[in-house]
Amino acid sequence: TLGGRHSYGYGINEHGHVTGWSDVTGDSASMTDDNSFTHAFVYNGTSMQSLGTLGGTDSYGRDINDNGWVTGYSDISSDNVKHAFVYDGNNMQDLGTLGGDNSLGHGINNSGHVVGYSQIPDATYAAFWYDGIRMQNLCDLTRCTDHGWDSLYIATNINDRGDITGYGKIDGVNHAFLILADDDEPPEYEICDDGADNDGDGLIDCDDSADCGTDPACSAPTEPEVCDDSIDNDGDGLTDCLDRLDCRQ
Repeated sequence: TLGGRHSYGYGINEHGHVTGWSDVTGDSASMTDDNSFTHAFVYNGTSMQSLGTLGGTDSYGRDINDNGWVTGYSDISSDNVKHAFVYDGNNMQDLGTLGGDNSLGHGINNSGHVVGYSQIPDATYAAFWYDGIRMQNLCDLTRCTDHGWDSLYIATNINDRGDITGYGKIDGVNHAFLILADDDEPPEYEICDDGADNDGDGLIDCDDSADCGTDPACSAPTEPEVCDDSIDNDGDGLTDCLDRLDCRQ
């Protein structure tokens, strides 16, 4: 710990460095005790280092990237308000809010981009993306309400491509979301009998052996139908006289 009784690990990077939060020296009980003090930390494989705060009493680390940058949230000077932060190895930067009082950082990628959630002026919460310059409302960026969402509530993580996940509400029910960077579409699989290159690899239908090698449309036997042996000889799913194309006569 940082000298208190309790500590909590929350994020880990590829180097095995950890962030989270810990009681500091002088705490009476734990982070839930009104008399306790809690700081975000980085554990570098050898020791635990306090990251300090944004001027208030407590701070909490939530995620750490491979450069050792940390995001989380901290009390500011009033102690009644918490703001998302980025710690760059030397300084803790206040990321502000989307117009409300509080914000919380949840995930950070190796570009230093942060996601989380923030209060907006009506005091409800909205998922945000911080691009290294400013905090932006993800629902506004993606026009989420045009796509059937009530809101994007919390962004929980971001990968190095910039893809973002979290959850929001559709008709008042929580749903997971995936926002793809640069408006990329999800990869498609080849449909093996429609004459189109669905997955964009330059191979169409049965020529795309990686996707269609075992598809019935591409692996069917080529024998003619024998009309009285109870076997689907030509592999078209029709047996004997049910195969009217071959056995009509």
